[in-house]
Amino acid sequence: MIKVWRLLSILIIPLMCLGLMLVPAVPTALAASPDWGYEITPNITAVGFNTDFNVTVSAVCYAENADSWNIMVDFDPTYLQVINITRPATLPNGDTPDPYPSSPVLNNTTGWVFDGYGVQPAFPPHSVNVTFNAWTIHFRSNNVTTGGTYLNFITIDPFSSTMVILVGEDWLNWTEVVNGTVKIGSPTLTVNVSPAGKGDVNISGVTPSSYPNTTNRSWDAVVNLTAVNSVPNWTFDHWSGDLSGSANPTNITMDGNKNVTANFVRYYLNVTNSTGGTVTAPGVGTFGYGEAENVTLVATNYTGYHFANWTGGVSTIGDVNASSTFINMTGNYSICATFAINRYNLTINSTIGGNVTIPGEGTFGPYDHGTVVNLTATPDTNYTFVAWSGNVSTIAYVNSSNTNITMYGNYSIMANFALKQYNLTINSTIGGNVTIPGEGTFGPYDHGTVVNLTATPDADYAFLWWSGNVSTIGDVNSSNTSITMYGNYSIIANFGPHYLSASPIPLTFTATEGENPPAQTLEVCNTGNGTLNWTLTDNAGWLSESPVSGSLNVTECENVTVSVAASSLAAGDYSATITITGSLELEVPVSLSIAAAAAGIPGAPGGTLAPPVEPAQLSASGLSISPQQVNPGQEVTISINVKNSGEETGSYNAVLYINGAVETSQSVSVAGGMTKNVIFKVTKSDAGVYDVSIAGQSGQFEVVHTGWFGGGLGTGGIVAIVVIVIVLILALVFVLRGTRRAV
Repeated sequence: MIKVWRLLSILIIPLMCLGLMLVPAVPTALAASPDWGYEITPNITAVGFNTDFNVTVSAVCYAENADSWNIMVDFDPTYLQVINITRPATLPNGDTPDPYPSSPVLNNTTGWVFDGYGVQPAFPPHSVNVTFNAWTIHFRSNNVTTGGTYLNFITIDPFSSTMVILVGEDWLNWTEVVNGTVKIGSPTLTVNVSPAGKGDVNISGVTPSSYPNTTNRSWDAVVNLTAVNSVPNWTFDHWSGDLSGSANPTNITMDGNKNVTANFVRYYLNVTNSTGGTVTAPGVGTFGYGEAENVTLVATNYTGYHFANWTGGVSTIGDVNASSTFINMTGNYSICATFAINRYNLTINSTIGGNVTIPGEGTFGPYDHGTVVNLTATPDTNYTFVAWSGNVSTIAYVNSSNTNITMYGNYSIMANFALKQYNLTINSTIGGNVTIPGEGTFGPYDHGTVVNLTATPDADYAFLWWSGNVSTIGDVNSSNTSITMYGNYSIIANFGPHYLSASPIPLTFTATEGENPPAQTLEVCNTGNGTLNWTLTDNAGWLSESPVSGSLNVTECENVTVSVAASSLAAGDYSATITITGSLELEVPVSLSIAAAAAGIPGAPGGTLAPPVEPAQLSASGLSISPQQVNPGQEVTISINVKNSGEETGSYNAVLYINGAVETSQSVSVAGGMTKNVIFKVTKSDAGVYDVSIAGQSGQFEVVHTGWFGGGLGTGGIVAIVVIVIVLILALVFVLRGTRRAV
């Protein structure tokens, strides 16, 4: 029949949910599941030994087509036995149950019960939402040790359908378990007194004659306990065991076997502590003990503190200087655990290159635990602070020269310094490159490092000079030199074609206000393979050069005198550029620094006897035309010298006339006592003689043909030549014919 029931259970159509619960005798309210039925609510049943009792399983039907109910109950056969199971005679709709199996299956050896029944499908629909007693199980308790056991009801949907709930064991993979508890026998209450003979306990009005005292009580009975101070000088202190606290009298509920001890004391120990720690044994407060009882004392310090000693009533303490010791209770005592803050030393040193100025160097302290000590590390000249090392875990910023350290121990730290380091950025112009150390950014170099420099020109180019941050370069005009690193530097190697070079570059003048500095020589050289024609100009009225043009053969050089008219300039710094034009344009930077003259010096600017400044007196002379005979399109250089005979700087507009018409003009500024050369460049394509005039001075240059078809031959000339050639050919033909006739 069980196998038949299993087959029917597997084939049964999905059922609506059915809730089951275990109750003692009378069903209680059922708890609904939100989706498919009721959870089973466990109940507690208390019975004595060898006692018969019933457990009723209630069910509720939620759907009219529900037609089967099943139950599986698991229990402990050590405590319980099942006598029988009773099914209902009729169902809520009046149907007669159709049981399967025919009789409930009982197993008191392993402890389980199975039963099931249903209704005939042909019967009318069931009444829904009606709770009824589905089974009554008759149990008998065994005569065993007082305790409790469980009735395990297991629910699951074996058909993977939310329409079915079964109650049972693991026959069809049922997994949900709900427990009902059965309490068997009567619990025991054991009462004791500590120390023995130092007091009594009244148990619900009865004082035992001896201890420990054990009695049986009813399940869930409430028993009153009162500790009695029956021995002189001994006082009730607290409960222990299944009761705690010092409430007296008090109650205990018998929901199981209970063991309670009333503790009495002879003397009291009051324990306190100072700042910095606590007493972990026996604790902080007041505690009672028996006579001559040894009480363990344990003092525990907080972080940053240490135990100092015990103070107060310490005459019976084993070791007043030990944090873990004992006290012998021969009286009432009050003691205190005393703590002190930890104190530490700080040792400070530094490496070469600086020192620690706050707080200094050496050993400092002692400092209280948690003290914040400021630190300042000061580097020497050309050195920099790197970092702190040593016991640095509590330094706020180990990479900062101004920081602090928090004292949580004895620390030793070091301020580390290093030479300043710099980067060197190197580039070059067209015409070569820097081969040592190369081009780009190099370093870092320690302060004072000497870095070798080698600039290598390309073919047909020459090294000119170094520019940029060149103040520490050994020789700015040498391609093989060095630079000393006193900072971050950026330099450029300048190259130019072989045909033109100048030296020195740059030019630097210094003077005192009201005076002119000595003239300097600028050497202009031809480093190429042919003749080099050059001209020189500048962009400052206080500069003058002589000569300002020339022609150089291969490897030939010429000295140019560069003069500065500074007497009329105010104190300060001035700059200008000399431009030399030849095979390329070569720029020579010029700097002028004028220091202020001492006040009161006769004749000096700002002095007491300075003479009046003579106004500018400008005149032009020395007209130069070179070359004076050129081919069509060839350049002609025309120049004139403008002289300022006065002391103030003046401006002069030089106008170039060719064949009586204005060709071009230039305005120049000329310092007092200086001569400025004004240069014009002219080209003409038509042959002929050209008249030149500047400032009343005149001259000529001629554009000539270079052959039959020179650049000056026009269309008319060509036609004339063609006509002459034709006439000559006709004349030659005529002569030849006359000669033949004569023969």
